[in-house]
Amino acid sequence: MPVNIFGIPKNGSSFLAVVHEGLSSNSNIDIVVIRDPIERFWSGIKEIYPPAKRMFLVESMIDDCVHFLDNSGNYSCIETMVYFVHGPKEMIYAHLKPQTDYIKENKFDYVFDLKTLNQQLNELIENGTIQTKIPLSEYNRKNFHHMDLFKESNHEHDEEALSYIKQRYSEFVNRFYANDLIMYQNPSMLLKVNHGSSN
Repeated sequence: MPVNIFGIPKNGSSFLAVVHEGLSSNSNIDIVVIRDPIERFWSGIKEIYPPAKRMFLVESMIDDCVHFLDNSGNYSCIETMVYFVHGPKEMIYAHLKPQTDYIKENKFDYVFDLKTLNQQLNELIENGTIQTKIPLSEYNRKNFHHMDLFKESNHEHDEEALSYIKQRYSEFVNRFYANDLIMYQNPSMLLKVNHGSSN
């Protein structure tokens, strides 16, 4: 049977969309991958801004995205975003909206953290819970050269950006991502009753 992986933007969904095709199980298994809400917020911001702008507009990018979310996606409140972002506001919001808005009432057999995703998947493979046609270590550039799954991710300003978000926008994060913060601290709340594992 196929392994069902619940896709959430910025939670490894592009990689998982390819990997899950090679996964199978003897029973129906539902997996979700969650991510630290603040790290995901910054990752989403980087996704919607061209790389050339990330070097100079870290604080401005964050400011604009906070205003964007606080004003229900209204472009009129934004100064720099409209000039630099890719795609319509629906696509922008898809990368920034809370993970719990995607998950809603769904429950899962396994809840994985993006930080240790490969390790957690490998544990299920090693203990026989799931089977794979291709070892995870072989999902690399040569296998998927035609897809933009392994593009270089610029982490140069991550520490600066995360510090700025925590210092200036802690109230916004605690409010807008309130349910995500609760979920991330208590991943077992996403598990099916008396079943599954969270890591």
